[in-house]
Amino acid sequence: MSQIEANLGYVLPIAAVLYGLLQLAKDWNAHKTTWRRAAVFILIMLVGVGGVINNYAELQKAQKAQAPAPKAELSYSFAPFPNAPPGQPITLITDKVLPLNADGSAHVEFNIVNTTDVDAVDVEVDFQICNGCRYAKEPEGLQNLAGLSENQRYLYMKDLLARTSYKTLSVDVIPPPSVQTFLVGVEYRCHTCVIENQPSSGTVHILR
Repeated sequence: MSQIEANLGYVLPIAAVLYGLLQLAKDWNAHKTTWRRAAVFILIMLVGVGGVINNYAELQKAQKAQAPAPKAELSYSFAPFPNAPPGQPITLITDKVLPLNADGSAHVEFNIVNTTDVDAVDVEVDFQICNGCRYAKEPEGLQNLAGLSENQRYLYMKDLLARTSYKTLSVDVIPPPSVQTFLVGVEYRCHTCVIENQPSSGTVHILR
């Protein structure tokens, strides 16, 4: 609804009231008793006020219908992360200290979490490890699709309900030998999600 249409919604009832008052003044002598004049005056005002109230309600309804729908937002978290009480914000774990295995890999367990009150529908996720990192083995539950870089793997989720997480996933990552930390994270798209410009990530601190 445009601003002009909204204004007309108020102007027309007011114009109707003014017209009614003019007609009342014109026919004032025809209404010989005070109570008849008062009754006509009150009726005119009620019609005008009712029209304004009705148009205001319709305007509010139209504005709500035009307001953008809330969007889902997904986040990376190391597993396990604490369950939030109902109504409280979800606390994500974005830093983790992990040892290296004999093959030089760190075993990383993580979740993809819907932190909002909106269901995420038809979700595609790109999981990423740091540049220079390698997968010690192909991670279960993630796909190595053609066209992805060596540090990316793909995951499809039909739906991720509001304030829930996808099942715990894990990867074994071999970081470069000289680093003390490395990043892992996700980028995503879905029909009901916000469009994020940066990956949601976590930092692994290597315990050597």
